[in-house]
Amino acid sequence: MSHEIRTPMNGIIGLTELALKTTLDPQQRDYLEKVSQSAQSLLGLLNDILDLSKIEAHRLELESIPFDLHELIAQISSLMAIHSQQRGVPLHIQIDPEIPRHLLGDPLRIKQILLNLVGNAFKFTKAGEITIAVRPGLHAQHGCLPVAFTVRDTGIGIAKQQQTELFKPFVQSDSSTTRLYGGTGLGLAITRQLVEMMDGTINLVSAPGQGSAFTFTLPLPLSAPEELAAYVERTEQPALDGATLDSIRGARILLVEDNQINQQVAVELLSQECFRVDLAENGQQALDLLQPGKYDVVLMDLQMPVMDGYQAATAIRRQNRYDDLPVLAMSANAMRHDREQCRAVGMNDHIPKPVDRKQLLAALCRWIKPGLRDRPQPPQHERHRPTTLPILCGINSQSALERLGGNQRVYLSILRSFAREQATAAQDIRRLLDAGSQKDAERLAHTLKGLAGAIGAEALQEAARLLEDGIRHRQPVEALLDTAEKRLEQIIAALGSLPPPEEAIQTTAQVDGRRIQETLRCLKKRLLSYDAGAGETLAELLNMGLAPELRQRLAALQRPVEQFDAEGALAILASCPEISGGG
Repeated sequence: MSHEIRTPMNGIIGLTELALKTTLDPQQRDYLEKVSQSAQSLLGLLNDILDLSKIEAHRLELESIPFDLHELIAQISSLMAIHSQQRGVPLHIQIDPEIPRHLLGDPLRIKQILLNLVGNAFKFTKAGEITIAVRPGLHAQHGCLPVAFTVRDTGIGIAKQQQTELFKPFVQSDSSTTRLYGGTGLGLAITRQLVEMMDGTINLVSAPGQGSAFTFTLPLPLSAPEELAAYVERTEQPALDGATLDSIRGARILLVEDNQINQQVAVELLSQECFRVDLAENGQQALDLLQPGKYDVVLMDLQMPVMDGYQAATAIRRQNRYDDLPVLAMSANAMRHDREQCRAVGMNDHIPKPVDRKQLLAALCRWIKPGLRDRPQPPQHERHRPTTLPILCGINSQSALERLGGNQRVYLSILRSFAREQATAAQDIRRLLDAGSQKDAERLAHTLKGLAGAIGAEALQEAARLLEDGIRHRQPVEALLDTAEKRLEQIIAALGSLPPPEEAIQTTAQVDGRRIQETLRCLKKRLLSYDAGAGETLAELLNMGLAPELRQRLAALQRPVEQFDAEGALAILASCPEISGGG
């Protein structure tokens, strides 16, 4: 029924959008824009009715999985940032320190409830402020902590006599509100049903002209011991045991990852900790590279062309000689069924994307056997002038930098790579869908989701997640794709304010031969130590005043350096007389 209702709406919305891209006179454009707005409003109503029907038919299943409360609230804040900016109404966050950071529950539904309440607060608040407060609730149950979530605003408020009817379907505070503010009156009905399905309660305190405070309290388990303990072990970030980490440095790691930005992030993080990294771009390449005793661990992406991570792990486990080789999944798909599927094909652990430095190193410490190994020298990056990051609308730079251990050089590099490589992602997904390539379109949406998370573009990450789910379940996705495309356009526009790379500021004037030779030797040293910073050194060289012959030889290095093929790059570099004779 859901499919039958949404499909004609998808046709109306999609064809209207296509018509709006044609040449129109002002009256025609006005008519079509109003058709589009009306269709989007109707689709929202249909989605609400279908959600409510699913709840009332007991077809909605809840999860009980570990989640990070602080991360969930941060996502809400990021998703609502544009409303805050547009209305000039600040959104404040208050989390009681007594609330544990890691809990069990259904984070997707809790987020749905909070987004609905915060969205309503912005709708009815013209001035003042909005606050999300999380604190311990009353009436603790055995093994559960009552957690009270409050969304408080300084908006128009609701009269006492209307509050009792507010949680019923299709009811708003009065008819004038419906005309002035719009809406279906279904959001709060769905919210109440979701809260009650999670054994919680919801109440409202409000008065006309004094704002409103919606509070829902959920009993969230503190101890579903094994899974919660495993989650905390994976995601908590205590100080790493330096001795344990030191005992595994020099280990050889096979990184199986098809996306260049994810490759760059992982190789940078690993090379800084003196690990040796080989790269495979799909599961088949990984199988070709594997030899008994060659690698200490395999880091396996899940969605790749040619052969995906599940297929590769299955093939590895069929060979008894690799029984002791740890295979760790690295994926933006981190739901319970994703982790269970990883375990079912023989993977040992799951590292969520976007990759967090401390989580990655903690997993390596769990699975790599300590031992004495030759280790490469840690990369020595040239000193760069301190850069003040501009405020990037739609991007949580602080969160992304924390995951990268504060490495601003790497962060700026992946931001620029994202702007260069993902600008047409939504168009590419649309093209694949039009060609009937559902699987490839799903993979691109998955990649966009992971990369958006890596740079801290949380609203885009959520839009890409919804798009990926819609494609996977063969649902009409035109509206989801439009939303993801708009979010992506906002991010690409924001990235246009980034400062240029330092190497791009280099003058192209002639420089002396000694400096060229020094930089060539630095490049060779970085390639020998598998230092991911070789790309920066090569870019610096290419921006110097080089002789045409040398520039041509060095330009041939770009592809092997981008693909982390150190051996291939060194072979080309050996042909340069400027270094082969002196260094």
